[in-house]
Amino acid sequence: MAQHVLVYFMTSLILVSAQDVKYFLKGQDIHLMPSISEQPTGILWLHNKNDVVLSTAFKDHVPSSYKNRITLDRVSAELTIKNATYEDSGVYLLGMNINNKRNTFQCTIEVIDKVSKPNISCEMSDTKQATLVCSTESKHPHLLKFKWSSPGKEQTGPNLTISVRNEDDDQVYRCDVSNPLTNETASFTAKDCFLGKRSDALQIFGISCYCIMVIIVCCLLYIIHQHLKGKETQHDKGQNI
Repeated sequence: MAQHVLVYFMTSLILVSAQDVKYFLKGQDIHLMPSISEQPTGILWLHNKNDVVLSTAFKDHVPSSYKNRITLDRVSAELTIKNATYEDSGVYLLGMNINNKRNTFQCTIEVIDKVSKPNISCEMSDTKQATLVCSTESKHPHLLKFKWSSPGKEQTGPNLTISVRNEDDDQVYRCDVSNPLTNETASFTAKDCFLGKRSDALQIFGISCYCIMVIIVCCLLYIIHQHLKGKETQHDKGQNI
């Protein structure tokens, strides 16, 4: 019986026009609910043309890959998928038999991650101008939106060019990163652009000091070695006399 119903729906399902993508966070439950007025007598849910659940008057048929992960409401035809994974993204197609009439419903979903805390770096182009770069890790970078804000000014995009007055410039710039479901914010003070330069200078100074110390130590060891070698030579000459 299940096979006959499956064939029935597979031959009757017609792709409807594309709909807006619905987003769900990884680890949360996915709820797909069609708008129907009466209880269907047969239900078939497909994911990327692969069956998810086939419900007939007798029982529900669920593939092993979806065992213990899905719940089907026979009255509303709502499909719930527990603990969403990235692999659950794609096109879902529903075929229903309502009053001996074939009905279809389609939706496209994408499972995404939360936005992680952004990182802001500064690239000095000269002593008065710099570029702030806002970045964050994501498996879905195409969904990220960046917005910079400072008093009286807003700009979209990951990069922001600023004017730096001096090393005491306390102007604060905020970068807001968002995807369709979550957002995170980080702040940066203009004077922090000079921290990198100071750090680089200190690092170069430290390396230079280290190299000088190594050279001095090597020279001292060489002098000591030569001095000891000279004493040994004199001692050997004294014994030979």
